[in-house]
Formats: sequence, C-alpha cells, structure tokens
Amino acid sequence: NRTKTEDELRALSKNPAMIAKGKEALKKTVCFTCHGAEYTGLIGPNLRDKYWLYGSSMTEMVKTITHGRIVNGVVVMTPQNLTLKADAIEAIACYIVQLNREGEKPGMRPQAPREKADPITY
Repeated sequence: NRTKTEDELRALSKNPAMIAKGKEALKKTVCFTCHGAEYTGLIGPNLRDKYWLYGSSMTEMVKTITHGRIVNGVVVMTPQNLTLKADAIEAIACYIVQLNREGEKPGMRPQAPREKADPITY
C-alpha cells in the first residue's frame, strides 16, 4: 500500500463514504482517551481547532496517526499502525478533516508552538 499524496488525500477527504469509514474506524480506537469524546483535547491536543503541532497537511496527519510521535524520548502519541491498516488511518484523517470543515470547537488551549504554525485550510 503506497503512501498517498497530499492531493490524493484531500480528494478522498471529500468522499462521503471515506468520511463515514473514518468515523466508524475512529470509534474502534482509544483516541478519545487523550483527545476527548469530541476530539477537542484532554491530555492530547484539540483536533478541532485550526492549529496543529506537527503540520497541517493531511500527509503529516496520516504520518502522525500511523507512527505516533515521540518528543524528547517520551511517547506523546502511540502509533496506530499496530492495530489499524493504512486505509483505516487515511479514513480517520478524512473524518478529522471533515470535522474541521464543520468549524472550530473550543477545547484545550493551543500550545505555544501551535500558535505560530500555519492554520489549517481544507
């Protein structure tokens, strides 16, 4: 399964079937444990605001979901490729993008690095 380009992922993110698949796949994860039931952040950041820690591209989103993130030797997000296939991860990214298209939701305050980042535009 090859890695999709940004343009391919953005096109998929407008596909209602892909969005629905992502919504269902996300229910089978424990992402809510850190990101909250509405993905507005708990100990993990708000996924429904316009700033992201690791870049706002869909390719970065897929990379983060797939491989997780380690900061200063500490796992700050667990990799999801241990339990999810690539197509499910891409679908989850599409669903999260759709949530962002619906508008921001207040939640965890953005961390300083995010406040300087380029805002998400989908």
